[in-house]
Amino acid sequence: MTRCTMANPSSERGLTHIVICTLLLSAAFLSRVSYGQETGLKSSKFPPPNAIFAFGDSYLDTGNHNHSAGVNRPWLAPYGRTYPGTPTGRFSDGRVFTDVFASALQMLSPIAYERRLSDPNAPKHGMNFAVGGAGVFSSYGILNLGGQVDQFQSLLNTIYPTAFLENSVVLVGIHGNDYGAYLVKGNPISGLPMFQKLVVDEMVRQIERLNKLGFKTFYINNMQPVGCLPSSTRPTFNECNEVTDSIMSVPHNSLLETAVADLKQRLPASTFSLLDHYSAFNTVLRTPANSGLSAHPLVPCCLGEGNATRSCGEVAPNGKAMFTVCDDPKKSFFWDTIHPSQSGWTAVTKLLFPDADLEPFQSSKERQS
Repeated sequence: MTRCTMANPSSERGLTHIVICTLLLSAAFLSRVSYGQETGLKSSKFPPPNAIFAFGDSYLDTGNHNHSAGVNRPWLAPYGRTYPGTPTGRFSDGRVFTDVFASALQMLSPIAYERRLSDPNAPKHGMNFAVGGAGVFSSYGILNLGGQVDQFQSLLNTIYPTAFLENSVVLVGIHGNDYGAYLVKGNPISGLPMFQKLVVDEMVRQIERLNKLGFKTFYINNMQPVGCLPSSTRPTFNECNEVTDSIMSVPHNSLLETAVADLKQRLPASTFSLLDHYSAFNTVLRTPANSGLSAHPLVPCCLGEGNATRSCGEVAPNGKAMFTVCDDPKKSFFWDTIHPSQSGWTAVTKLLFPDADLEPFQSSKERQS
């Protein structure tokens, strides 16, 4: 029988001990993870993966964003209002995609890298390196995708053995920050196609790095319909901006689909599943009632004053809130002008993983921090 002794959890050496013990104790019954079709839904005959490792932007970030940064203020109220009741650094009223994705795989959401020493048992469930505002390039001065992989690599020999990674899952999500920064800097729209290829190529390069480091199972988000974000539909919030979609989301997703197909062909020993956020968003937004959402799904719950020129969570020097919040966030697909609500993410994930039972697992076993 494998025996593990206690170690001091307040250091990365102690965390290493815990992760290795988890691997040894589970080795007797863990078999190779089997997944379903393109959604990647796990077969109930097999145990879940060892852990989830997330890399990307605010759609995945569970607390790495700088406390003092001003972008959408995820560390201030009313963020976190629905769950757990206080801000946790998530860009939502509650859970973000990483959390709900973990529930779909019957797993705990991975702890944020910046909080890795706060919970001695957390690293055995993986780690989240995603940062709000990130792109594949240093678009807004935020740690980019490659920098996040660097952070993971720095832990590889101190916490995570290679065998642990082989039965773990990587979630990668890059959702448009590079393109927003490209246009804000005054670059021509005519140059977007070439830039989009650079973005997708860099995504692939970082995924290949992770594969070489030992990961075998990858879930890769495509881009949401950017033209449907409240930032694109304000001030009326009546209909999606198809022009924005046609120049940003659609070309990116086409390139990414081709790139993922190429990865599958070149690396047959690994599994690459493309999660179609674009179609899932569109389906929920067209038929919100099917998900128990408002008949006006393009209207965000938390809206800054001045036709949303202010941000959700923004407060005037005198302490006055410069935003309004809807009566029932659970009925809103969007939380703010960029990010889905917890209900929005749950609706999207139910389409990506139609056989998953999300809510009971979330309420009973999810980490709040």
